[in-house]
Amino acid sequence: LVASGGGVCVCPLTEAALGDGVFASLEATAGAVSLGTDCNARIDMIEEMRWLEYSQRLERGRRGVFSSVAGKGDEGFLARQLL
Repeated sequence: LVASGGGVCVCPLTEAALGDGVFASLEATAGAVSLGTDCNARIDMIEEMRWLEYSQRLERGRRGVFSSVAGKGDEGFLARQLL
């Protein structure tokens, strides 16, 4: 998908509400990730960001997962793109 120029949009609050699991392919996307919201419970991008960070902490057992992404050669690339 990424090799052909595509990207991935994740909606962590929606996934949590549905029980669909955690986005675990951050490195595979090489930073081509968008954050969206489509949850019937709440439409709130700040909440989506919070759930994304929390879910990654739980999945990986560490904080600051989005401070860098392997493959870009630039420390903090993804974090700056999300801002």
